[in-house]
Amino acid sequence: MSDTQINPRSLPHLLKDAATATWGLARTPLFSISTSRGLARSLNAGRPIHLGDRGQSHRIVFETVDTTPDLTQQVQITARVAEMVRAEDWIGLAKQLADWDQARAATPAGIRLTEIALRAAGYAAAGRALPTPYTEPVAPAVPHHIADLLDAMAMKQPQLYGLTALAAAFRIYQGWSIRGKRAAEDVPHADWTRMAEAFNRAEWVLAPLDPILLNAPLLAALRFETLICHDDPRRYLHRYYEDWVELDPGDQRAHSKMAWLLSPLWYGSFDELDALARRAVEATQTTTGTAAYASIYRKTMTCAGEMIFRLDTALLESAVFDLIDHRGSDPAFVARLLKELRGMERPTLPRGLSKLQKDIVKKKAQRVRQIRTRIIRERLSAIHPASWPGGTAAALTAISDAMQPELRRGCQLQMSSDGITVQKAAA
Repeated sequence: MSDTQINPRSLPHLLKDAATATWGLARTPLFSISTSRGLARSLNAGRPIHLGDRGQSHRIVFETVDTTPDLTQQVQITARVAEMVRAEDWIGLAKQLADWDQARAATPAGIRLTEIALRAAGYAAAGRALPTPYTEPVAPAVPHHIADLLDAMAMKQPQLYGLTALAAAFRIYQGWSIRGKRAAEDVPHADWTRMAEAFNRAEWVLAPLDPILLNAPLLAALRFETLICHDDPRRYLHRYYEDWVELDPGDQRAHSKMAWLLSPLWYGSFDELDALARRAVEATQTTTGTAAYASIYRKTMTCAGEMIFRLDTALLESAVFDLIDHRGSDPAFVARLLKELRGMERPTLPRGLSKLQKDIVKKKAQRVRQIRTRIIRERLSAIHPASWPGGTAAALTAISDAMQPELRRGCQLQMSSDGITVQKAAA
């Protein structure tokens, strides 16, 4: 869903302009800047000004990109790993996984190369189309003969812990493929049992190796994943999470995964989630600032809207900017984050809220909107159309909303690595 509704009359003009643009990494101004006195005088009209409207689009210079350094590397790693799987070069892939893991290798936006590689290996082994970055298709059902082979190889060669990682990941993918996209209440008991068997097999494969002794965050991450169907998850939840964070404090997945399992939907509560978010900031302050708070609340608010009552909006503001900086201000990531913040403004809540509760929600939603506006102003460096539901038109609408005061004053806008800069209106 786009941020706001696009005026249908603006689309032909947008498409005409877009057709003349050169898409890619190079800077490509789509619109020139020109403001006449007559236009400036006309800005007093009552309706909001939208940069996508005919007669307004020339007021902003911006860059569009069809990829980013982060997305490009994700695609390259995916293709490289898929080729190794097709060649059945399990040993080579295992060694590469361990090398990336020991180096904490990541894309410019902080995505661990081991995460990308395991995902690509699973889909390639299952004969599925390779996933594109930031998509969440149904987990691949890795064939049993391949999963059995990796189990055996991992047991025979424990010194190559990349084999263990592959074996465990393939079992975890098998488990998730059984559930598919169904809601928990729609999964029959028999499928939960089969899913648990797959996760238990992953736990068995991982058991002989100690992530801490091997300095292997990849193993810590996979071990944490097995708690989904564990008989006693509360016994290990915090220790497995803390081990993962200790081994790789820069990996934001540890916080988002923990937030999910510590939600009331799984094994925790609202109070535990908020306490976790604050402890996570303390544990990773020297590495990623307050970013962990944003990572936890990003995940939490998608499944537990009631967390808005515990949300510290001042801390969230600091956290999202630390997170963006940690992710290299990647335009694709920024677009996704803006969409998630939009969702935080409209949390799913139970019926029957009191007037006081509704007022709290309204005030916090307004603060989240202010944060989203600030991100657009200060961190949106380019438009990656594929990351915006609704493409370039949706991005321009979001920018228009954020920059409405300046637009009404007749100002001109330019997007750059410093965000959106404002030029005064012509006299």
